[in-house]
Amino acid sequence: MEAENETSLCRRGAIVRLSAILGASVIGLLALMPIEAQGDTITKIMDSSGDGVGHALYAAEGVAVDDSGNAYITGKYSDNAFKITPEGVITQIMDSSGDGLGHVLDGAFGIAIDQSGNVYVTGCNSNNSFKITPGGVITQIIDSSGDGAGNLLETPYGIAIDGSGNVYVAGWATDNVFKITPGGVITEIIDSSGDGAGHVLGGVPRVAADDLGNVYVAGWATDNAFKVTPGGLITRIIDSSGDGAGNMLDATEGIAVDDSGNVYVTGWISDNAFKITPGGVITELIDSSGDGHGNLLDLAYNIAVDGPGNIHVTAFDSDNAFEIAPGGVITELIDSSGDGKGNLLDAAHGLAVDDSGNVYVTGYLSNNVFRIEPAIVGVGKGKESPPALSVLEQNYPNPFNPRTCIKFSTVQPGRLVLRIFDVAGRAVRTLVDGWREPGVYNEVWNGKADDGRVLPSDVYFYSLRTAESETTRKMILLR
Repeated sequence: MEAENETSLCRRGAIVRLSAILGASVIGLLALMPIEAQGDTITKIMDSSGDGVGHALYAAEGVAVDDSGNAYITGKYSDNAFKITPEGVITQIMDSSGDGLGHVLDGAFGIAIDQSGNVYVTGCNSNNSFKITPGGVITQIIDSSGDGAGNLLETPYGIAIDGSGNVYVAGWATDNVFKITPGGVITEIIDSSGDGAGHVLGGVPRVAADDLGNVYVAGWATDNAFKVTPGGLITRIIDSSGDGAGNMLDATEGIAVDDSGNVYVTGWISDNAFKITPGGVITELIDSSGDGHGNLLDLAYNIAVDGPGNIHVTAFDSDNAFEIAPGGVITELIDSSGDGKGNLLDAAHGLAVDDSGNVYVTGYLSNNVFRIEPAIVGVGKGKESPPALSVLEQNYPNPFNPRTCIKFSTVQPGRLVLRIFDVAGRAVRTLVDGWREPGVYNEVWNGKADDGRVLPSDVYFYSLRTAESETTRKMILLR
């Protein structure tokens, strides 16, 4: 009887997906036609003239994008921040006067936006951070005194925001990260002691946060990265050994996290980038050879991930940026020639991706910002992406109680491992670990661990690993 229920559960999910496809018949027909890529469009959207009314941009550093496609830029040496609308209207939203109450902004560096449209900026020389509301009200949210309990903040570079509006500020020189709640409560969540088990943290350039409140911290001087859970559990997730297969990590610079809990880091000196799955599997995504066609990666700086899972990396010394597709195909998006119209890119620094897949890159030494729009796709003959060897679909139903169906497929025979992980990255259930022939498979998870324990309501991750790749998705058990 249980087998019949599980079969009907998976079949019901398939019917829902088929209904969605039939409901979008035009899109479905277009998807079956060959496609032709017309090439990315690169546009310079800002230069050293700033807003064009006397507020200049020098040392373009950080960039962030909101849901409406507005881009926000910091100028480290011009001590200011700008907003650029999709139509190209540029406005200075903050300058060296800070909040106008004596709290100045010196060395505008990191920038982030919350879901309400509030903008947050760090001052790496003034040792503080500010909040700018959509209405233009500016408030200092943290200064050099840190949490006011003896844990100081010095040279704040990175800044991030979680789904609850908590702000996280990284102190480069103080080797720590602070959490600032919407109510203004400040707490140091990690310091130079790292995980407290001998794995220390030194030189924090970047910080990332997911919607669940997990925080990810890069250690530049210690060649590592840590995860800090909302409950305060600190775990080192990568160290100088990199993937453990000879691809080392040296000077962790950029850090990002996707919706499935995969973490991405760049190695400034090792000229590479890694992916770390919730289960702890580490893979080198790109190295100094860049795209393998002569476009090199030198001094990997920032990293970002978009919704479909494309990874983007900027490189300071090679003056370029790359995209790494989920299948591993690497493409150079922009190089030192900039837009090809005389507007050059020098020292690619800041990096952001909007919901439409547009990529934004700042030129630190060229004092400018570029937008790279994805290739236009039309019907006709053209290049085809390499087919995925395995596909892991979203579970159905989601959220679920107590069972859900996980569908996956493979086009070649081989060993497959399908595992469930909790939010701490611990494997709680193995659904598949063995040989599979090419085909489509359905597995039902009943919300229980391998030892039969009924697991509580929470976010869980399920991962499909093959010899060639690993794909991870997120699901919610809601009892």
